[in-house]
Amino acid sequence: MIISTLMTHIYVIFFARKFSSFIILFLNLIYLSYCHFIRMFDEDVSRVGIETIYMISICKYCSISFGYEDGCKKDEELKNSHWRAK
Repeated sequence: MIISTLMTHIYVIFFARKFSSFIILFLNLIYLSYCHFIRMFDEDVSRVGIETIYMISICKYCSISFGYEDGCKKDEELKNSHWRAK
């Protein structure tokens, strides 16, 4: 989880706002899938996994990155894109 936290902050700081949120979402989901596959094929099922806590953390990381992306838009753009979707 430390890796994904650092990865999220690095992508938010150094990459463009427009693309960093989707990159963070996909990389975190790929890493979560990797954790699930390792857990699925592991013979010692008595150990406690990090998958549940990590799934909750992904929501936090993605909300931070998408909120950062929305912070660069004007209020009119946010309202118009929301109204067009309806």
